[in-house]
This record gives sequence, structure tokens and C-alpha cells, in this order.
Amino acid sequence: MPPTRTPTRPIWEDRFAKPTFGALRAGIEPSHADLFDLARTRLAALPDTVEDLVWHGIPWRWTLVYRQSQDATGAAMAYLVPKPDRPLVALPVPHEVLSIVRLKKSSRLIREGLSQAKVVAGVYWPQWELTSKTLLDEIISLIEHRLVSTTQSA
Repeated sequence: MPPTRTPTRPIWEDRFAKPTFGALRAGIEPSHADLFDLARTRLAALPDTVEDLVWHGIPWRWTLVYRQSQDATGAAMAYLVPKPDRPLVALPVPHEVLSIVRLKKSSRLIREGLSQAKVVAGVYWPQWELTSKTLLDEIISLIEHRLVSTTQSA
């Protein structure tokens, strides 16, 4: 009987071996890699931000989580999901923040993402496939708006 090869799991899906950032990036399709790098740079550049790589199970698997280091709750402000075929950005958006965001000034993609988001305990969970720099700019603006409204209410 010939020896059988056990299929190797893609690094993004292997729960038991924490990958490096470089290994995760190498698994992303070349057409999406530059936008993924830009998203990672822009998210990490937000004020007082800490980046961490965390296993989130299916469907996100290994995910980059962005938190504010001064936030006592440790709540995430953004998730960058390095799906090999189409990276995603997801945001927890509290209802209070959504009520003050000017949706009419946002692009159709942002409005649709927010309107179709799942709601869990008063928090909207929109997610977008990273398809363009313009979309990334709008997502970053939404995060910045959330950060400003959070510091004003504190």
C-alpha cells in the first residue's frame, strides 16, 4: 500500500499553529496583497492603536484585531480578516454611533454594509470586502468618527 499524504491545511485555517504576519500575507492573492498591506498600515496608524493576531474560528479564522491601548474594556474597534481570496474589514458599530453618522454622505457600499449588518446586543457588525482604496478610506473615516464620538461622550 503506497504511503498516503495528509493534506496540509492553509496557514490561515490552521488553528493550532499561530502564523506570522508575513506568512498570512503570503497566503493572500497577489491582486489583493497591496490593499491588505495598506489596510493594515492605516488601521495600525490610528491613534493609540494596538494590533494583535487572534484566532476567531470559522469563518474569520486568524484575524488581525485592532484595539485602543487605553480602552479598559479591551473592545476591538476593527478586524482585518486575511481571507486569501478576498480580505475583509469588519467593525463593531454601537447603535449610538450609527445614529450620528451621516449615511447620506457615505458611499452606497458603506450604507449597504451598515444597513445589512447583523445586530448583536445593540452593536452593528458590518463587514466589507477590501475592493478599493476609496472603500478603505471610507472605512477608516467611519472608525475615526467612532473614535471621536467615543471620546466626546466619555
